[in-house]
Amino acid sequence: MPSHAACMTATLPVHWTTRRMALYLSTHICSSLHNGFLTMSDLPSKQSLIAALVGTARALQTLFDAQLREMGITAARGRVLWFLAKKLPQGATQSDVTDYLRVENPTAVRILDGLETLGHIRRRPSETDRRAKIIELTEAGRPIAEEVVHESRMLYRNVLDDISDEDLATTKRVLDTVLRNVNAMGPARRWAHADRESVL
Repeated sequence: MPSHAACMTATLPVHWTTRRMALYLSTHICSSLHNGFLTMSDLPSKQSLIAALVGTARALQTLFDAQLREMGITAARGRVLWFLAKKLPQGATQSDVTDYLRVENPTAVRILDGLETLGHIRRRPSETDRRAKIIELTEAGRPIAEEVVHESRMLYRNVLDDISDEDLATTKRVLDTVLRNVNAMGPARRWAHADRESVL
């Protein structure tokens, strides 16, 4: 009996490009794994790698989101605090924050408004561009942002602790290549765009 993955491949329109097929399969494979219709043993090695990447990213996101909730911070606000902590002391423009979050401008504005209401950030006019606003951490926001950075470092340290430097270097090269390929695919960028707000 043909596998679930083979059946999906057989039903694809013949005029689809290889990249479009890859996008379709990666999406439906990850959905099928999540719903229990597929197991990792059903997948060819390259497809199982994509499924593992997506599963790992979701697991890390879920774990870190839980840590942020314990701090009383939403995932989106935590990402902004983390980003601004890396931009000390000069701050960042609202456009920088929007690009980092990969969300639409109104969504970024709502997130920033919430942080400003809490007193964690402030907006000030740019000294070089009157149209731009600089977003920076307040004195009250800095220790919270530092705690977010600390928690993220501890998380990464714990999940990577028993992996050798050689394996880490190899994995980094592979992931860099995968990311370059993804960024070269216009539809992939748009698909990823809608799912990035809660990813640290």
